[in-house]
Amino acid sequence: MSTSSEKPDVTAAELSDHSRDVEASKPEVDTVHTDEAMRVLANYTGEQTWTEEEEKKLRRKVDWKLLPIMCMTYTLQYYDKAMISQAVSYFPSVCLC
Repeated sequence: MSTSSEKPDVTAAELSDHSRDVEASKPEVDTVHTDEAMRVLANYTGEQTWTEEEEKKLRRKVDWKLLPIMCMTYTLQYYDKAMISQAVSYFPSVCLC
């Protein structure tokens, strides 16, 4: 006998019907290009929406991953331009192209 806190009993036939319905509702996955992200998304059965707090948390996580890379890239670009400028001022007749 089941109580209200227990999950109801599910028969094998019902489980089979459910899994068949889930398989039928999955989108077609591009296997030619072996897109791993599409394969993961096609098999995802979790929550389809997110809260404002989850979005903010994810944005911060992405920012902390990308910001150092972007800062380093900008620094190297600035350094490169400064070195080319310095080289041109010392050797004006040489093409640095």
